[in-house]
Amino acid sequence: MSKSDILGRYTVRDLPGTRFFSIDMLAIGVRKHHVMGLVEVDVTDAMKTLARRKESGEPVTLTAWATRCISQVAAEQPEAHAVRKRNRLFVFDDVDLTVMVEGELGGKRVPRPYLLRKANEKTLSQINEELSGSKKTRDEGLVLGNERAARMAKLYLRMPRVLGRTFWRVLSNSPSLTKKMTGTVIVTSLGMFGNVSAWALPITTLPLCFALGSVTRKPGMVGDSIEARDFLHLTIMFDHDVVDGAPAARFTARLAELMESAFELVDT
Repeated sequence: MSKSDILGRYTVRDLPGTRFFSIDMLAIGVRKHHVMGLVEVDVTDAMKTLARRKESGEPVTLTAWATRCISQVAAEQPEAHAVRKRNRLFVFDDVDLTVMVEGELGGKRVPRPYLLRKANEKTLSQINEELSGSKKTRDEGLVLGNERAARMAKLYLRMPRVLGRTFWRVLSNSPSLTKKMTGTVIVTSLGMFGNVSAWALPITTLPLCFALGSVTRKPGMVGDSIEARDFLHLTIMFDHDVVDGAPAARFTARLAELMESAFELVDT
C-alpha cells in the first residue's frame, strides 16, 4: 500500500492570523497560578424570569444577567480581581470586564472579546443592551468595544510571530496595561448543551475568570422537599497570587446568593 493510500485525500490550509492571538495568550496563561472552582448554582427562579421576559418581547440573555451578578460581587470584593506586580497588588474600584461574544469577522462567526467598562455602575438593562449591540457590530477588528485594544490587536497581527508571546507577557505583568486593554475580569459562555452537565476549563491571563457552562434540570432540595430545579454549571478561577482560599470562598458564596435570588431580574 502506498503512502498516498494511507493518507487518503486531504487539504492543507493556512492557520488564520487571529488564531495566533489565542495561541500566544494561552501560552502565557498556563503559567499563571490560578485555582479553579467548579460550582453548581440553582438558577431556577432566574431561568423562569428570563423565559417570561423573552415571551414579553423584552429578552435578557443569561450571559448579560450573570455578568451583572459578577460585576456586583467584584465591586463588593475588589481584592478578588487585583493585579500583582512583583511585591505590590493593584486593587481597582471599577470593574472593567471582558465578555466573550460571538461576532462576525471576515464573514465567519467567531468569539471576540468585548470590553465592558465600569460594569459595576451599569444596570442589567444597560449591560444586556450593550452586549446585544456588540454582537451586531460590523466592525471587522479582532477586539470589540475598545479602540485602543483594537489598534493593538491589528499591530499584533502584523508583528513577527516570535514577538507575540512577549506582547502577552508585557501585558499580563503590567497592571495599568491590563486595566486599559482587557480589564481585570473575563466572562465566557459555552451556551446550552441540552441535559448534559458540562463545565468549561478555560485558560486566561486575567486575575478573575468565569465560564458559564450548561444549565441542566435535576433534583434539588427546596426546604424539606425534593423538586426539579435548574442548575448552572459555573467555573470560577482566581489568581492565587492575589487571593487566598477564604476570600475566594466568600466571593463564590456571595455570587451564588445573588444568582439563586434572581438578582435584579424581578425589579428591572
